[in-house]
Amino acid sequence: MPYYITPDGCKIFYTAYGIDTSKPVVIFLNGTTQTTLYWGNHVPVFSKRYSLLFYDARGQGQSDLGTGPISLEQHVSDLKHLLEHLAVDKAHLVGISHGARLITVDFDKPTLVLSGSEDPLVEPQDVRQLTHRCRADHHQLAGIGHSIPAEAPEIFQQLVLEFLQDRQF
Repeated sequence: MPYYITPDGCKIFYTAYGIDTSKPVVIFLNGTTQTTLYWGNHVPVFSKRYSLLFYDARGQGQSDLGTGPISLEQHVSDLKHLLEHLAVDKAHLVGISHGARLITVDFDKPTLVLSGSEDPLVEPQDVRQLTHRCRADHHQLAGIGHSIPAEAPEIFQQLVLEFLQDRQF
């Protein structure tokens, strides 16, 4: 199993599919209680066009918790170090729930926000604020809850692939 050891000694689990710096790399970011297993059914579709990277953040799945406090800044740092380790210069980020918070760190990148009309965890006004703050494209999916990639995998794949296709490096 591939692991990356962070500068402060935390063991981070990751799985890479066809990392090739000549192809865009798509990184999938887990929600709080999710692991890399969550994204498995999307590999066949996305790997046709992209290199893929999945990893468990600190305290998730097969990654260590580490000794310091877990924070968004630590998550960003861990991802940057992992990308340096893998020699990935450019990547697209796809996140769900808590994993999507990482995307909000850089507001200058094209962003797609998908929300479910039946999401019990995220209020519609929070989605509107995030969309406005990130100057993002937004699609609200009728009849879908919080876990869009699991509840509506084909729609998720179609919308993300269309979005990424228009934003090649």
